[in-house]
Amino acid sequence: MDWIIADGVEPLEFQGFVYLLTNIISGRMYVGRKYLYDSKGKETNWKNYYGSSRELSADVKALGVQNFRREVLHWCQTKAECNFLEVEEQFSRKVLHAMLPDGSRAFYNKSIMGKYFVTPEHLSDETRAKMSATKTGTKHSEETRAKMSATKTGTKHSEETRAKMSATAKNMSDETRAKISAASAAQTGKSKPHAGVPRSAETRAKISATKLANKALK
Repeated sequence: MDWIIADGVEPLEFQGFVYLLTNIISGRMYVGRKYLYDSKGKETNWKNYYGSSRELSADVKALGVQNFRREVLHWCQTKAECNFLEVEEQFSRKVLHAMLPDGSRAFYNKSIMGKYFVTPEHLSDETRAKMSATKTGTKHSEETRAKMSATKTGTKHSEETRAKMSATAKNMSDETRAKISAASAAQTGKSKPHAGVPRSAETRAKISATKLANKALK
């Protein structure tokens, strides 16, 4: 079925349009937008366009295009206007939770802007079953679960390894500890990168001398 266009309108004078597509048999609808030109300025396939919804496309294929009414709601001068009016229509028509008299969803739309989605109570039993199967997924083997658990809890080091780590820490110079502390502070965002690092007697003497000098200048 052709697009329902008001008399006197020249489609190609616009950049796009917002439309309402209706399944004449079930009454279900779809609100979307379509640009008339692509990024290179070439005319798109808008004349033969029946929406981007997979469920809608399946119904069009099964029932035939003669059972779908296509009407233009808004002609748009810019793509930005097209995008805005599409979202406005989708919200105002409550495409995510409007229902038909028989209790089924009134619209094929399943999201708005890719940010707002149909809530579970408005999904069909079939769709909920598919979502549940996806969440449940494949059961992991005992070996896989053990590996995952080890990754989460961390591997326990042997007594020998812990002894080596302790010895390394004890023999670490003040300079090395300061560098490690500075690197850690840079990652955590702490403002005092050397806090908690023991200073040598020489370093403490220099700091003390600097403080005394500053006091003398005041």
